[in-house]
Amino acid sequence: MFGGRYWCDYATDPKGPLSWRFEGGPGSGALGDVGSLVIDVAEYVAGPITEVSGAALSTQINKRPLPLGAVVGHNAAPVSDEFGEVENEDTSSFTVRFASGLVGTFSVTRTGFGLPNGLAFDVLGVGGRAAFDQHRPAEYLFDDAQPEAPTRGARQVVAGPQMPYFLLRRRRTDDADHPVGRRLVPHRRGRGHRSARRLIAVGGALLHCVRAPRASRYPSGIVRDQ
Repeated sequence: MFGGRYWCDYATDPKGPLSWRFEGGPGSGALGDVGSLVIDVAEYVAGPITEVSGAALSTQINKRPLPLGAVVGHNAAPVSDEFGEVENEDTSSFTVRFASGLVGTFSVTRTGFGLPNGLAFDVLGVGGRAAFDQHRPAEYLFDDAQPEAPTRGARQVVAGPQMPYFLLRRRRTDDADHPVGRRLVPHRRGRGHRSARRLIAVGGALLHCVRAPRASRYPSGIVRDQ
């Protein structure tokens, strides 16, 4: 089973301006904004999604003040005394089935108090489980059936260079043996990766899909320096 969530607090303030994020029909709010990211993570971990069911959408703050000027990102901005309608959802939950037969549950929100950037997921199986929380990006929880019962239990593992996807950076090199003229450079142990670097990876994957044949796959797990 896969359980994914993306809980954020950027829209908890009812005095926050009515920016473009609150415009558009159902599905273009928290589901489209942060839900798309946790869905991408889920398909990377568990494979393609083939079915979606049981979706529910809700809006906690139905009106917001109109901004007096441009709104940048999630930043506060001067607002007027006039209010406009919020057109999309603040929260959403749904269930999926993956091509492998695995089922998954998802919940997303932009009004989760005290959660600045809460992407997290759990993977549960008959022989083990793993969990990740973006609030602690250099760690993950892992549990499996150890040979000796006294040593069993969940372990909080600190990421290090021995892990395949810890090698997050690539630099130019003249070494012809390295693919596309680049070599991997590891981060220090226990150092997480920030959202900006992950968004670079997402942008790179998008451009790859635009320019490459449909059948090709972007090499996930590597974030390239720009």
